[in-house]
Amino acid sequence: MTEIVSHFLLFIDNFFDTFPEYSKDHLYISGESFAGTFIPYMASSILKRNHERKTPDYRKYNLKGIAIGNGWIDPVSQYNAYYTFSVEKGLLDGEDKDTAEKQLKKCMKEQKKKPTIHLDICEQILQTILKHSIQKVGENETCINQYDIRDHSDSYPSCGSKWPYELSDITQYLRRADVIGAIHAENQQLGWVECNHGVGRGFDNDNSPPSVTLLPALLKQINVLLYSGDQDLICNTNGTNDMLENLEWNGHKGFQNLTTLPYFVNHTKAGYILSERNLTYVVVYNSSHMVPYDKPVVSMDMMYRFMGLNHHLVSKWPSSIGFENSDDDISTDTSFNEKIDKYYNAGTFTLVIVILAIVGLGAIIWRNRSRRRNRNASQAMKAAVESQMGEMDELVIESPLFQSDDVDHFGDSDPEDDNHGSTSNASRNKIRERNQGSRYQDSEDNDREERMRLRSSDDR
Repeated sequence: MTEIVSHFLLFIDNFFDTFPEYSKDHLYISGESFAGTFIPYMASSILKRNHERKTPDYRKYNLKGIAIGNGWIDPVSQYNAYYTFSVEKGLLDGEDKDTAEKQLKKCMKEQKKKPTIHLDICEQILQTILKHSIQKVGENETCINQYDIRDHSDSYPSCGSKWPYELSDITQYLRRADVIGAIHAENQQLGWVECNHGVGRGFDNDNSPPSVTLLPALLKQINVLLYSGDQDLICNTNGTNDMLENLEWNGHKGFQNLTTLPYFVNHTKAGYILSERNLTYVVVYNSSHMVPYDKPVVSMDMMYRFMGLNHHLVSKWPSSIGFENSDDDISTDTSFNEKIDKYYNAGTFTLVIVILAIVGLGAIIWRNRSRRRNRNASQAMKAAVESQMGEMDELVIESPLFQSDDVDHFGDSDPEDDNHGSTSNASRNKIRERNQGSRYQDSEDNDREERMRLRSSDDR
C-alpha cells in the first residue's frame, strides 16, 4: 500500500497544482470493491500529512469524508461471508458445501496467524461456490455472476468477468485514437483493459494490514459512508455486517442504536440506513456489486445526502428517510441552494471522478463557497435519520447486527414486509433479513426509466 499511497498523493498534488481554485474546497474520496482497501490508506495519508506539516510547502487538503461501496475492507469477515451468504441464498449445498466448509476452516486458521489483504487458500472458497453453480446449456456451461447473483448467464469460468455487458463497448471507445489523445494517454502502449492481471497479482503479495484496521482512527476525524448492494456475492452484505458488528469506533463496539430506517427514493423503498458516530451504513435493495450501475438515482441521492447537499434542489426525484412522504431537508443555506439549483439547471454542476482502482475509485471534489455550510457532512444524513426516531414506533426494527429474540417487523400494514419473521439470537442472523431483494422488487421498467432520465438530464 505504500507505493499506492505515494502515487495517489503525487496525483492529487498535481491535480490541485493544475486546478488551484479547488484546493481549499471540500474533498471526498469514493470507490467500490478493492477500492475499499485503497481508500482508507489514502485518506489516512492525507490526514497524517495535514497533521505533521513537515515541510514549509506542505499541502493541507480539506478532506471531509470517504465513501466505499461493497468494499474489500475486512478480508476475515468477507472470506467467512463467502460461505454464510452462499448457504443462506441456496447457492451452496451437498458435497461442495462440505468442501467449502473445510476450506473456510483452513482459511480462518491462516488468517489468525496474520490477517492479510489476500490469501490463496481463502480464495478457493469462492471458486468452489462458482463451480457448484455450473449449469449445462446445450454444449455450454453457465455459472452464477459473482457480482450479481440474479444473473446466471455467463459462461464458466468467467462467472461475471464479462460483466457489465456494456464493457465491450467501453473497451472499444477507450481504445479510439481520438479518445486516447483527448485524455492524454498516448504513452500507454497497450489498449485499455478493465483489469490488468499483472497489477492484480502484485497485490496478492502485499502484506499490508487490512484497511479495516484504519477505520477507527479515520472515524475520529472524518465521516465514512459504507453502502452495499444486496445481490453481490464477492463483497456481500454479510461480510460488511460482520465487520461492523465487531468494529470498535468512537468509544463503542458496533452500532449502539438498534433502529434501522427505511430509505425511499422516487416513491420506492430503496433500502435502509444505520447512522451513528460518524459512520453511515446503507443497504440498497436489488443492487449488485456496483450499486450506481443498478440504481443511479439512489446512488446520486445517497451521495448528495452524505456530502450535505440539499438533495431536494439538486435532484429531480423525491427521497426521504423513515417515511415515504417525510420532509427531511438537510440544508438551510438558501444562497448555496440557489447556486446549486442554477448550476444543475444550466448543466454545469460538475463532479470530478478519477478512475484509480480495479473496479473504480473516484476522487469527488465539489465546491462549497458558503462557509455557513461548513459543518459535519455526515451529520446531515444523521440528522435526517434522527428526525424520524420519535415517530418510528410502528417502524422500529431490531438490527440483526445484534443478537435479538424480538420479532423483526415494519408493521402489519406494509404488504412488502409480510415475509419478515423473527430473528434468532445466533450472531449469523444480522441484517441479512432485510437483504432479500425479492421482497422489495423494483420493476425493470423503473430502472430503465431512471437511466433514461439521467441521460436526458445530461443532454440538457
